Amino acid sequence: PLVVDSTGLLAVPEVPKRLVVIGGGVIGVEFASLFAAFGAQVEVIEMLPEIVPFMDDDLAARLRKALSGVTFRLGCRVTGIEGANVVYTDAKGAEQRAEADLVLMAVGRRPLVQGWGAEEAGLEVGPRGVAVDDTMRTNLPNVWAVGDVTGRSLLAHAAYRMGEIAAAHIIDPVAARRNGQRLRTDTIPWAVYSMPEAAGVGLTEAQAKERGHDVITATVPLAVSGRFVAENGVRGPGAVKLIADRGSRAVLGVHMLGSYAPETIWGAATVLETELTIDDLRQVVFPHPTVSEGIREAAWAITD
Repeated sequence: PLVVDSTGLLAVPEVPKRLVVIGGGVIGVEFASLFAAFGAQVEVIEMLPEIVPFMDDDLAARLRKALSGVTFRLGCRVTGIEGANVVYTDAKGAEQRAEADLVLMAVGRRPLVQGWGAEEAGLEVGPRGVAVDDTMRTNLPNVWAVGDVTGRSLLAHAAYRMGEIAAAHIIDPVAARRNGQRLRTDTIPWAVYSMPEAAGVGLTEAQAKERGHDVITATVPLAVSGRFVAENGVRGPGAVKLIADRGSRAVLGVHMLGSYAPETIWGAATVLETELTIDDLRQVVFPHPTVSEGIREAAWAITD
């Protein structure tokens, strides 16, 4: 079968009958959802135990189950492509094959750090890309790096923010430090443009526990929103999960599944960026009826 990356997939002349996607991250899930809607038979092979690794497992599982027409093979490792088959080892260690007319490689991209003088200049390059601090400064004087090449966050809006931070420190470093111009990766929102959509910002429940937080959470269905129900029905897939620290009551993460999630997650990003607590968030008035109200409802659903 023809093997393509996400750029190549956009150039195929027709919808394949059988599409195998290697990788269940954002790109893999988005294209799997899209081509399933086009009528392709879609199979996603993912090495990890759940899709979209930076999404909270509870909502990631709900997203996976809501993706109509897509078959997922989790905990599997691809070993090769033979003829019209993608060969992989399943979660039990047995060899399996998936027939494909087209294969999408959606396992990420490597930063281009060779061939343009970086090594010769002594630029420090880590396993994920050019090493930078939270002001985007490299180990070399007067050299900054932003965007995917840093490996800090492979998102366009994160790259824009990195550029702003670097420019601020280049133009006036004193003012930039005074104004708190620095990159906080935990407050950068992400979105998955699948059907249904998903979005989130901050830590997952598992990540928060790994960092030593005494975690409290609340999950509410987006059916609390009249607008969501009007457009998706009472049974439409949608939920908001809020993760917080029990002692400080700081909001650590917000993850959303359902219509308008990418459009409303900026509100949760603001909560994390300004370090609001659950009690602060409860005092914020959201317009009604909107899907964004689910964020406030999740804050009120915290019982501890």
